[in-house]
Amino acid sequence: MPYPVACIFFPVRFGRVPKREKAKILAAMQKVNANSQQKALCVELEDDNRLLTTIIKAHEETCDYTRDKVAPLIERSRTQPVYAHCPPQMACPLNPLPQHVIENGGTNRILEDFSERFSPAIRGVVEFAKRIPGFGMLSQDDQVTLLKAGVFEVLLVRLACMFDSHSNSMICLNGLVLRREALHSASNARFLLDSMFDFAERLNALRLTDQEIGLFCAVVVIAGDYEPLIALLGKYPLSQCTQRGSREWK
Repeated sequence: MPYPVACIFFPVRFGRVPKREKAKILAAMQKVNANSQQKALCVELEDDNRLLTTIIKAHEETCDYTRDKVAPLIERSRTQPVYAHCPPQMACPLNPLPQHVIENGGTNRILEDFSERFSPAIRGVVEFAKRIPGFGMLSQDDQVTLLKAGVFEVLLVRLACMFDSHSNSMICLNGLVLRREALHSASNARFLLDSMFDFAERLNALRLTDQEIGLFCAVVVIAGDYEPLIALLGKYPLSQCTQRGSREWK
């Protein structure tokens, strides 16, 4: 005997959730998740000293450009400098190559050397960001967004100690010394280098310690979107440095 039409469609209709009810359920779930995440974040950040110690340790272990690590490189650049050759087409002044490498290796060698020098530095910044307390609680998309916006900035902050405004020169990632005037004034690399020198000179004038630079890098990574950490850093002397620096950079 065939089933009535109503009986056939009743289970299907019963299994459906009206759009309005579905929206309420999703909103409630999101609220619960947000509250849970907020509580977890509060627990993560409740110990001020632990937070700062964690950030400083992360910076020291992921940065190859702390003062003690670059001291031998700086000393060698002063006593036995090897100056970089700057071809007109050079786009990035951070990693120029010696003339004989350019002549013998060609484009492939330049790209390989660029990757060898920059990949570890970039990985260090990413690892540092991941070790900032609470960063891992952000969604994957938010983490990627912050990293895309902050990797170069953090790298530049870390490399500021390699710039010498008195001699108008910088130590490149490969140890070569690059004179500022070695680049053609109309080139894109010269424009970038001038901007980097200006930034490094202002940052170095603050005379931040490695510990303060680590905390500053954490602020750069979160880019003002991580309010609990910003509020916490406001309690410490570093905030005076960052505020003064912000005024100078505007």
